[in-house]
This record gives sequence, C-alpha cells and structure tokens, in this order.
Amino acid sequence: LVGSEMCIRDRFSSMGHYAARHVYCEVVINGQYQGLYLFMEKTKRDGDRIDISKLTLNDTVGVELTGGYVIKVDKTTGSVVETWPSAYNAEVNFQYHDPAPEDLLLVQKTYIQSYISDFEDALWGPNFNDQTVGYHTIINKLSFYDFFIMQELGRTVDGYRSSSFLHKDKSSVWGGLLNAGPIWDFNLSYGNADYCDANLTTGWQYQFDLVCPWFTSSVPFWWEKLLQDQDYCDGLKCRWEMLREGPLHLDSLHNYIDSVALYIEDARIRNFTQWPIIGVYVNWNGFVGMTYQEDLDYLKWYLDERILWMDSNLPGTCYPGLAGQEEIVQPEPISRAWPNPFSDFIFIGYTTKEEGQVRIQIHDLLGKLIQDFDLG
Repeated sequence: LVGSEMCIRDRFSSMGHYAARHVYCEVVINGQYQGLYLFMEKTKRDGDRIDISKLTLNDTVGVELTGGYVIKVDKTTGSVVETWPSAYNAEVNFQYHDPAPEDLLLVQKTYIQSYISDFEDALWGPNFNDQTVGYHTIINKLSFYDFFIMQELGRTVDGYRSSSFLHKDKSSVWGGLLNAGPIWDFNLSYGNADYCDANLTTGWQYQFDLVCPWFTSSVPFWWEKLLQDQDYCDGLKCRWEMLREGPLHLDSLHNYIDSVALYIEDARIRNFTQWPIIGVYVNWNGFVGMTYQEDLDYLKWYLDERILWMDSNLPGTCYPGLAGQEEIVQPEPISRAWPNPFSDFIFIGYTTKEEGQVRIQIHDLLGKLIQDFDLG
C-alpha cells in the first residue's frame, strides 16, 4: 500500500498531536539496491517529540516527582526488561519507556505505577464518571478521544493492547494529566490483516478480546468503560464531527494518498522491481491487489467504508452549542490548517501553552520552504 502507517501519522499530526516524523528514502548497501524504505524517528521525550518535562534522578519529591513519564501498554515478548500488570487484567502489561527502567529510581517507578492504579481504580469504581472523584480529574479527555478515533479508524489489530503509549507531565504543567499517545505501530491496519476480523469495515476494535479471546495480550477495560459515560460519548462525538470536517474529510484523505503515491512513484517502481510482491500474499495481508493501483483503490475504499460505518455507529450526540473541546486541557501546543485540501486560501489556527513568539513555516511536498512567518 502507499504507507497506511504514514497516513494515520499524518492525520494524527494534523489533529494537533505529535506523531513520529519520517522521510522516504531509497537504500543502497555496497552498491546493491535494497528498495524504498521509511526513515523514522523513535518515540521518546524531548522538546521536538513528546514535549513533556525531563525527569531526572533528583526529582524524588513534590511536584518534580510527578513528571515526565512515557509508558506504554505492550506485549511482554522480545527484550522487555521490566513490566507491571493491571490490577484488573493480568494480560494488560505496562512498561517503562522513557526514562527506561534502569534510569528510574524506585520512588519514581512507584509514583507512576500508583498514578495508573488510581486511574484504573477510579474508572472501575461506582462513581467513575463523577466530576470530582472519577476519571475526569486524571486524564486529558481530548487525547483519549483522538487515540480512540485513530485506533478505530484503522481498525488496527494490535490496537490498544500493544505499542500503546501514555505520557504524563509534571502536575505544574496543565495539571499533569495522563495523556493517551503518541500513536505507533499501524502496519496491520486499514484492512491489512486477515485475522480476528481486522479486515472488516464494521465492528469495534476495542472489543478485540471478544473476537479473539485466546491472545495473551488484552485491551485495557478503560476504552469500553469510558463509553458508559454519556458526557464522554457526547464529547467524543463532537470531536469526531469536527475532525470529519477537516483532517478526516474523505476528500482530504484521498488527496493525501494520491499526493504520496505521486511523490514516490519512480522509487515505488524501482522497489517492486527489486521486490516483486505485487499480487503476492505477504503475512498478514487482508487484501492482495493484482496491481499497485488496486492496492491504492482498496485503501481508499476501506477508509470510505470504515468512516461511513463510524459516522453511523459512534455513540454520543453533539448537541448544538456543546463545545466539546474548549474545556478540555490541551497538553501540548495545538495547530490546525483548514480546509484540507485547499486551492485559493487556507486558514491556520494555533493554541500555545504560554505567551511567546510563534513561527509558521510552509513547505512543499519535497520539503522546500515556501513561506516563513514570524508572529507575535
């Protein structure tokens, strides 16, 4: 396909969140052509990636202890050093990501484990949706909305239960709420998996455990429990409808796919000459096109059908006048450009954490700087 992984990263970024940046590159090793690849940055904390405070070994008490942490829900296979299970499902495992476990003190590990435990306890309890003692004071709902939307849009078969990042800043920064994201690992998405109903355009991925209960990694109960709160559902619906007018508009999605296909056209031809797998099943393809164009058409078809199903089945009601978003704490600077695609004009909106200079740069598809603005 034309990089469904990149499609979802581009959309997540256009929604105002950090997503791993990438460039397409052709690789030659010792004079031997190896094909077309993606060169991608790793997920970690810094000012240009997950922009939260740096946690040091001196941060052991008070506000300084409360951030920044990057953890993830993931499988325990591979080179996993240290994990801890959810109190409500032993097949949901948390891992320290950044800082790594060897760079954390026991007091810091205890703090972030306790914070996650408090979140799960609050959500499991009878007053889970109470504005004071429930989950509302623990998580940034906007981040959970958008994480849910992206997982469900691609119906990624690994969604929620592996490669699912969470991050938390210090309590002095936007309340130190728990954020879902950034997104990662979407290669088995958009119908590109032939097991556990992942190639269907209907149904919810957060209900994966009902479809394939024999897997050893499970979806955290949070995603289903949050949908039992009407206020949460209404906010989610408003967010969905807002995104459908911008980054998730079908015209915008199709335009992105076509623009990338055009950009990589020559390299793509060389790649599939080196690796002739068009029309060949490769694990775990949910669809095998006989031509590259058939693969592109399938990706567009899948997105169209999936979005239309979500339009009709996403819970909640976005009532007229229901803001849905402005009361939600924004953890990072937010920017958005619309309409997308555009012809004659484009609006660019942004929100920042604090006062300061804002710089807007516009690049073309090849990365060439077109415009550079300094704003007050």
